[in-house]
Amino acid sequence: GCILNTIAGRASNEAPLAQHASYGAVNAALRWRAAILQYGLSIQKGEMKDTELQSAIAAPESITRLAARMYLMTSESLLAHGKLDLAGNFAVQAVSAIEEALGQTHPETATYYQNLAVVYSKQGMRDSALELLEKTLVIRTQASGENHVSLGDTYAALAQTHYDSGSYNDALKAAEQALAIRRRAHGEEHHTVADMYHQMAMAHKALGSNERALEMHEKALAIRRKVSGSDSLEVADSLHTIGAVHKDMGCLDDAWDLYTKALAIRLKSMDRNHVDVADVYNDMAIVLFERGSYASALELYDMVLAARLQALGKFHPDVGDTYTNMAMLYKKQGDLSRARAAYESALEVMVKTNGEEHLEVARLYNSLANIHKTQGSYEQAWEYYEKALAIRVTVLGSDDHPEIAASYNDMAIVHKDRGAYTASQELHQKALDIRMKLYGDSHPDVARSYNNMAVVHSLQGFYDDALQKYGKVLEILQQFHSEDHPEFANVYAGMANVHARKGEGDKAMEIHEKVLAIRLKVFGPEQPIIADSYHDMGDVQAERGAPDRALELYEQALAIRQKAFGQDAPEVARTYHRMAVLHGQLEERERAMELHKKALEIQMKKLGDEHLEVAETEISMAMLHLEQEQNEEALKLFEAGLAIQLKHLGDRHPDVARTCANMARVHFAQGTFDCGWDLDQMARSTMPRQAQDLLRDDMFTL
Repeated sequence: GCILNTIAGRASNEAPLAQHASYGAVNAALRWRAAILQYGLSIQKGEMKDTELQSAIAAPESITRLAARMYLMTSESLLAHGKLDLAGNFAVQAVSAIEEALGQTHPETATYYQNLAVVYSKQGMRDSALELLEKTLVIRTQASGENHVSLGDTYAALAQTHYDSGSYNDALKAAEQALAIRRRAHGEEHHTVADMYHQMAMAHKALGSNERALEMHEKALAIRRKVSGSDSLEVADSLHTIGAVHKDMGCLDDAWDLYTKALAIRLKSMDRNHVDVADVYNDMAIVLFERGSYASALELYDMVLAARLQALGKFHPDVGDTYTNMAMLYKKQGDLSRARAAYESALEVMVKTNGEEHLEVARLYNSLANIHKTQGSYEQAWEYYEKALAIRVTVLGSDDHPEIAASYNDMAIVHKDRGAYTASQELHQKALDIRMKLYGDSHPDVARSYNNMAVVHSLQGFYDDALQKYGKVLEILQQFHSEDHPEFANVYAGMANVHARKGEGDKAMEIHEKVLAIRLKVFGPEQPIIADSYHDMGDVQAERGAPDRALELYEQALAIRQKAFGQDAPEVARTYHRMAVLHGQLEERERAMELHKKALEIQMKKLGDEHLEVAETEISMAMLHLEQEQNEEALKLFEAGLAIQLKHLGDRHPDVARTCANMARVHFAQGTFDCGWDLDQMARSTMPRQAQDLLRDDMFTL
């Protein structure tokens, strides 16, 4: 009776509530609330299915305001358990009920708008969320002034929504406003203050300021440990996000330790299929991916995908992100078909969630373009790159944006791969100009532009220009990393390859040894990137006339790649190809042909029969046949390889010139002068200098 009196707003010493005309409605509301509380217990124990909720409770229409509160409580409980669809349904019902009871401008209504906005943001409906949060700000500012604690909550929600939308500067601004309000209201050591330090750290990390991010994260972690205890979920959040910063800084062991601690805390109070647990597994999978432990990473991604599909449904951005991560892994394994399928699944999700003209959609078109480029399908790649660029220009409204620079960069690489080096450098210069305008001359993205321009300079034979660009990259990296960071190793590897092209084998080997030392320290001896070093060193040793040492290095690379990728990965085929070429140079033609056939079998299976690597192997096999005066077999393979090259590279590429020149020499040797003359002219018109050099060299030089 006392409880019912309190709910009805009556004094406990008045007449019994059972005698009041509203008793039936209030008693129904109490039973309804009890049902909700029972549902909350049941959902924690896994004893009730989502579909049972609607029939378990029925709101009494006569007490709309109380109904709104109950809807709100239910929505918040469902949200906490990752039931986003149901949480959204009850949040909408709560808003409808409170608007009916109090109108659209009442301060209490603002609370309901904010709750619905939070649900919308988590569902990926961020434009709707921002609209509701702006509405909430107006109501609360008019009701309570600009410094009321409720405004801190709204700015905090606004910061999270901006962050989820990729508007990191706006997120940082909103978080700073929330922090100022909360510090005035609560002092420094309060959990809501820690939340803002945490949010600001996330924004700083997204903006590339890792040191500033760690500073903010450490402040948040210290407060959370003091206020909530070392095993609280808030501490787990901090450990998780600090781990992500360490991962970005290349400190994978530190990141893994922090993820492990965060996971242990979350598993104490959450099911393994909870979305927050899935988030940790997702980031642990990324670490495994970067370590080269692809099978283990894929196992975790499968768990993440299952959990997110169950909690969020198919059409949610986090599900799309999972498909994207899996696609990256498949691509690294050389399984381009599955990679493309995963990217297409991610694209379907993102288009459904965000519409066609969205930056995430542009990024996925870009990723699909990269797959087609890797497969040698340059025309399809170019089509997707153009789609990505068009969306970015439309959405961003300006050429001066990092995403636009990224498009120019990727399109420049297509030109480079097709031998259009001048066009490639022009687009790289566009990307560099944008990045320097945005960031100045000392930013990692500026370093990436210089690095890519150095690669093209090297292919053009402008070795001093290439080394100068690599020097600029090193100057920039020194401002961000210590010299044992993997990025330094990558740049040193590029410089070593330039020295090798210049014929400076000793210098190249000296630098490659330095690269290997860094990579062994960071990644350990069995990661694929170590195989890359052995591969590069084998190439140099082969050029230096040390075939035994070269083969030893190739064998080391092969063992690592077979363990990491399996027996039939494209990376394994590339090693077989290099070993075959070397055996051919040693006149061990039978062994060379055996290895070429192994490489070709893998390439045809994994890359398709029209890939440029297939052409490269076929042409190398043709050279072996020619050395044994097996001209008909050689010409068949030359023709097959040339057809692929012409399809993907066009008739102005140096590789096409080399193939035509070698075929011409065969026809001249056979006395078929008309065919030989046509091919000779094609070679000379394609790349005159290269063709003439070839014709002056020994007959079958590649």
